[in-house]
Amino acid sequence: IKYKKFQFFFFFRLLVVHLGVAVDTEAIHIEQCACNVNYCHRDNNGTIPAAGRCIKQDAPERIQTLLPVEDICARIQHRASLPVKISNDPGRFLCEYIYYQSLFIDRKRTVFIHIPDTDENFTIEKLAETIQLI
Repeated sequence: IKYKKFQFFFFFRLLVVHLGVAVDTEAIHIEQCACNVNYCHRDNNGTIPAAGRCIKQDAPERIQTLLPVEDICARIQHRASLPVKISNDPGRFLCEYIYYQSLFIDRKRTVFIHIPDTDENFTIEKLAETIQLI
């Protein structure tokens, strides 16, 4: 997505919730922040961001969402059928890259949620129910 189109997308949204699958995790993770630097893993097209950065100039190294992630996590713990945790490391891959881009535009209404791959415990229904609580 081109930067200007991405900004236009945000103009009309109340909240932007990104979802990604985190393999080998046993909980849903609400990501608290994203980093601009140290991207060294190739994406599915074999591409690495220039200079290992999301945004090349005049951008902070790390951005944190202004949404009350800790409060959200605490409030749903007793209502959710699946474990929900806070994370500070979205993984320096596609998920963190797009999360950083979104936070750079508007950190007041952006969040990223990593979900485990589906299995007998993490069914689509339970994942959807827990995400709705968040």
